[in-house]
Amino acid sequence: MDDDNYLEFCSLFRRTRVSVNEIISIKAVPMTLGFIKIKHRSGSIRLLNQITGLYELIGRVKTLNPEVEIKGC
Repeated sequence: MDDDNYLEFCSLFRRTRVSVNEIISIKAVPMTLGFIKIKHRSGSIRLLNQITGLYELIGRVKTLNPEVEIKGC
């Protein structure tokens, strides 16, 4: 998360920047172990939940955008 409250997700093929205010939900992916799905206004991002500081990040997102739905994380 940068100072402008944007999250940047990087994969081998692309980068995605998402404003905290655009995040709709953060949920565990059903029937798969170890993945979460971050849904935002322009789409969604699926990632491993084995990220250092993930719970602190979720807490910060929830603080900045209280309307974010958190489920199974």
